[in-house]
Amino acid sequence: MKWKAAVLTVSDRSARGERPDGSGPLVAELLMIVNSAAPLAFSTSGNHTIDALLLYLSQNFTRDISLSDIAEHFFWSKDHCNRAFHKATGMSVMQYVAYNRVLYARQLLAQGMGAAEAAREGGYDYFATTLTVSPHKNAPLINAIGEKLAEDHGVLWLPSDFKKRDGYRRSIELSHEYGLYRQSWCGCGLPENF
Repeated sequence: MKWKAAVLTVSDRSARGERPDGSGPLVAELLMIVNSAAPLAFSTSGNHTIDALLLYLSQNFTRDISLSDIAEHFFWSKDHCNRAFHKATGMSVMQYVAYNRVLYARQLLAQGMGAAEAAREGGYDYFATTLTVSPHKNAPLINAIGEKLAEDHGVLWLPSDFKKRDGYRRSIELSHEYGLYRQSWCGCGLPENF
């Protein structure tokens, strides 16, 4: 079963994740793109079918939909649907869905919605945090809070402790490799040298 996970925190939106083919961090790359882009506005492509597909996706991206479902809705093969959509938009159908989910969740967070609720509203099956990357954070406590939020908001919590298996060192390497910001203090108050 495929699952979608939102890595959403208010203080730190960077995350570790791997591409399905193992070629590198997908979440870090996606967050770099999302943080530098404005939400996609619906616009016409000049192709009636692609316009109908864009409208359908803009109305359904938070639902649990697959490329098969979308192609079937438009009476296309999955390959034809993806090729035509990519030609018109520069991304695959499911990249477009994922991109819009992330933008929507980011918008909800910016409006003050909590991470669990934003994950549920954005169409994610799970939510998580990167707070457990820090060697100074209490991962069992953070995971207990996550479980409670999951129960309260009807979305699953993805428990984690990124410090295991050299995760902290790897997170630093990925941050350097992708130019991600890492704050040098916990966020609970200003550091002395600020």
